[in-house]
Amino acid sequence: MKRRNRKRRARRYEEEFGPRADFARGFPCVVRGCDEWPTQAAHVKSRGAGGKAESNIVSLCAEHQQQQHQIGILSFQARHEIDLRDEASRIEGLFRKYGRRGSVDLPF
Repeated sequence: MKRRNRKRRARRYEEEFGPRADFARGFPCVVRGCDEWPTQAAHVKSRGAGGKAESNIVSLCAEHQQQQHQIGILSFQARHEIDLRDEASRIEGLFRKYGRRGSVDLPF
């Protein structure tokens, strides 16, 4: 039987999908011209590849999230002429400014 460390698992979930991910889900899809809702919090760089929580989460609709996984990040960025790291940094900046205050009107 595999042993599990519930506290470690909860801490990792909080780091990966905690307040930053909740905040990112409040944004529209970052792909220009897409107005699909709801959005999902997508990691630009996976944790397995060394991605951290800060400046690593973007908002993508379900269709674009699936596409990102199917064709890869570089192809996805080229196809949609977008830099996901820049978008993640923008969302992180807004999170640092507004994220801990609860419900606010965001400037987008």
